[in-house]
Order: sequence, then structure tokens, then C-alpha cells
Amino acid sequence: MNSNSFNRNDKKKKHLILVLSIIFFAALLEGLAVGCIKYAYVKQNKRYIILSIVLFTIISFLFYYVYHFEKISVVNAHYNVFSFLIITLIGVYIFKETLSSCEKIGLSLILFGILFILYEEIGLCL
Repeated sequence: MNSNSFNRNDKKKKHLILVLSIIFFAALLEGLAVGCIKYAYVKQNKRYIILSIVLFTIISFLFYYVYHFEKISVVNAHYNVFSFLIITLIGVYIFKETLSSCEKIGLSLILFGILFILYEEIGLCL
């Protein structure tokens, strides 16, 4: 392999890390926003709805930025996985919700599926 090929692969990996970092940050913000909505309901305090609206607005701008670098289908797949994981963890650990066996299996399948998408993006799939 020549150095140009290495540079291209290195650039692609850096690009993927940037995109995944932004998507993960957006998913964290969504977790906070959804947590605020749940907290507003539990505490009957609608002020937390305002905070969730601000967070969802920030998420929109992050998506606007990341769509300059990646396809909407790939962004959405990663975002849904990160979001699902984060919101599930918030539900379980903060709001003390429980997961059924089917939900645990479903979560495992989602994680397995995202690995296929990541492998293809970095060139490990056929």
C-alpha cells in the first residue's frame, strides 16, 4: 500500500470519529431532554418542558452540521442506537424502570446491528 492509501484511510477514520462524536453528543442531549420531560411529568413542573425544547433545538443544529459530512440514513441509524441506549440507561438507573427479557434481547440485537454498520463504514465488510 502506498502512503496515499494510508492517508485516505486515516482521514476516513478521523471523519467517522468526528461524526460519531457529534451524533453521540446529540443523543446525550436527547437523553437529557427526554429526562426533563419525564421529570416534568413526575414532579408536575412544566418548567422542565422549556429546557427540553431548548435541548431539542440544539440537537437540530447538530444534525444540520453533521449532514454536511454523512448520509442521513447512516446518521439516523447511529443516532437511534445511541439514543436508545442512553434513554434506556436513564430510564433504568434514574427513573428505576425495568426491562423485560424481550427488551433486553432487542437491545442486544440493536447493538449487534450497529456493529455491521460501523464495520462497513471503516471498510471491513465486503
